[in-house]
Amino acid sequence: MERWNTAFDVLRRYRREHPGEWPFLGYATKDGFHLGVWCFNQRSRKREEKLSRNRTRELNAIGFPWKGVRLNEIWEKSFEALRRFHSRHGHCRPSWTSAGSAARLAMWCHLQRKRRRVGRLSKQRVKKLEALGFEWQPVLDYWERGLWMLAAYRRKHPGSLAKSDRRSPERIQIGKLVRGTA
Repeated sequence: MERWNTAFDVLRRYRREHPGEWPFLGYATKDGFHLGVWCFNQRSRKREEKLSRNRTRELNAIGFPWKGVRLNEIWEKSFEALRRFHSRHGHCRPSWTSAGSAARLAMWCHLQRKRRRVGRLSKQRVKKLEALGFEWQPVLDYWERGLWMLAAYRRKHPGSLAKSDRRSPERIQIGKLVRGTA
C-alpha cells in the first residue's frame, strides 16, 4: 500500500511539473523510478480487474489515461523538444552524455535514425526532421565538417598543424581530428 501511494505521489508531481503530459512507457525519474512502467502496470491491473476501486478512483481523479499515451503525441512532443533544442544550440545533436532531457532526446534521435534505416519512419516525419536540419549520419557529418574546418585552418595557417586543443566554433577538436583521435 505504501509503495503504491509513493508511486502515485511521483505521478502527481510529474503532472505538476509537466502539465498536460503523461509519462511514456520508457520514462524514468532522475532517481531511477520507472514511472512509465508503473502507469502501464496500473492499466494492466485494471484490465485484469486486479486494481482496487479506491486506486481506480484516485487515478480517475487526476484524469489518468486508461488507454495509454498515444505514440503520435509522444513523437510530436519529442519533435517539439528537438525544435527547442535546435533553436537554443543551432544543431540537432543532443549529447548522450548530458543529463536528463537532453540524454532522452539523444536516444529519441537515435531511434529516428534507426527507424528510417529500416524503413519504419514515415516520409512526412523524415521531411519534418530534415526541414529542421536533422542529420541522419551525425558521425560522418561531424568528420566532414571537421575536415572542411581543418582545410580552412590550413589555408589560414599554411605549414602549421592545429594544436590538439584547438576547437572550431562548433566545438569540433580540429587538432585531434587531424591526428585521428577525435
